[in-house]
Amino acid sequence: MNYNINIRTFVGSIGARRVKRQCSQFQEYCNAKNIEGCRNIFQEVKQEYDTLKTKLETYFQLLQRNATIENI
Repeated sequence: MNYNINIRTFVGSIGARRVKRQCSQFQEYCNAKNIEGCRNIFQEVKQEYDTLKTKLETYFQLLQRNATIENI
């Protein structure tokens, strides 16, 4: 059984694109000197980052476990 998946598809599905979009929005707010917008989007970026980090950690744990199983 092949446990490999397309990393690009996976990363997109777990929220990396949202993090990228929010970082771009954060930069736009900063350039416009919109302090309130910066604060709000920064909180969103932090939340999305935490979610993404958790999902990636789970993904890599599964990959490692599957690699171990395949080597048995």
